[in-house]
Amino acid sequence: MPGTVEFTFTPEDGNSVVTLAMYGHRNFMMKAMSVVISCNKMFGPKLEKSLADLGAAASGAPTR
Repeated sequence: MPGTVEFTFTPEDGNSVVTLAMYGHRNFMMKAMSVVISCNKMFGPKLEKSLADLGAAASGAPTR
């Protein structure tokens, strides 16, 4: 099932704030699972690391 992932880059104090948004259609089963499973807990740490790696790559610093 296709979805949309959107990155927004906003300048702030000489840096860029990156915001990630994911959205799309959810069927009944996906809605039911979202009541039980927290997507933030499941994917949050990986997304945070990915965004940190993106920032490091953009600045030329080594990634962790």
